[in-house]
Amino acid sequence: MLRYPPKVYAALIVSSLLWASMYPAAKPVLGEVGPAHVALVRAVTAGIVLSALVLGRGGSKPLLAVIRERWLATLVYGVNSFVVNSFLSVAALALLPASVNALLNNLHPLWLALGTVALHRAVGSRRVLTGAVLAFVGVGLVLFRDARPEVLSFQSLSLLGVLLSVLCSLGIALSTVLGRALMRTGDAIPTVAIASGMAGFVLAPAVGAGIGFQPLIEALVRPGPTLALLIYLGVGCTSLNFTLWMYALKYVPAAEAAVYQYLVPPLGVALSALFLGEPLTLTFVVGGASIVGGIVWAQTTGSSHERKLVDAHRVKPGHR
Repeated sequence: MLRYPPKVYAALIVSSLLWASMYPAAKPVLGEVGPAHVALVRAVTAGIVLSALVLGRGGSKPLLAVIRERWLATLVYGVNSFVVNSFLSVAALALLPASVNALLNNLHPLWLALGTVALHRAVGSRRVLTGAVLAFVGVGLVLFRDARPEVLSFQSLSLLGVLLSVLCSLGIALSTVLGRALMRTGDAIPTVAIASGMAGFVLAPAVGAGIGFQPLIEALVRPGPTLALLIYLGVGCTSLNFTLWMYALKYVPAAEAAVYQYLVPPLGVALSALFLGEPLTLTFVVGGASIVGGIVWAQTTGSSHERKLVDAHRVKPGHR
């Protein structure tokens, strides 16, 4: 028997698929616009699309309720998710192969499991630490990606890109926890609409004062693959993706929901190889499998324990 409604599982899976597609979709765009431009497009598009959807369904009341009742929490979530994490992810993508970024960017389930153990040390700490070691060994193998497994070389991967990608994974873990807390008392679509809109207001002046809007304007007014990819990143990889994820967090504990994002690294790698032609060396594949395996091993205990802790406080459908 399913623990949650089928549409909750569907939301988790589709959201993970959209997340995985972001890496090969954003990589070609960075030849014409900067990471901050991509982050701005994602935030503004999500704010417009989702606000229009809410208004079309029943007026402005849900949007005003988010602003009135939980504006500060929504602002914190929006800045973390749509400003900090979005920029870090794309900035790392500009410096790393999309396949490498897909693996390093999705270490967040490991951070959630380690955080759960840190708060409740008696529960499965040895298992989580073992999984963490396995995952970090995998990270090392991913960074040394020579085609011949007996001769490892660093292959000039950007250390800054690695750092940005790992920092983003920490931010995604925080975003998952914040989103879970928001969804206990709010609806997904209005919350994400306001959060992304707030992020757009934060990002726009920063972009204008920094690198300027000219490259973005040129990309938006010129028909072609860059425009199509920017639309996809804004609508598919942001508007729809975050709404589905936030909807699922209304029912599912943060660490348990993160389990479904085990799909993201292998799918991101596969899509990068398929659409960008990035090589899949033996060392890289073994390292990627070690990362995913370590996260799964560590996460099993963390998600199980967190589920027990929050079951008594979960918002039931119709009882917000």
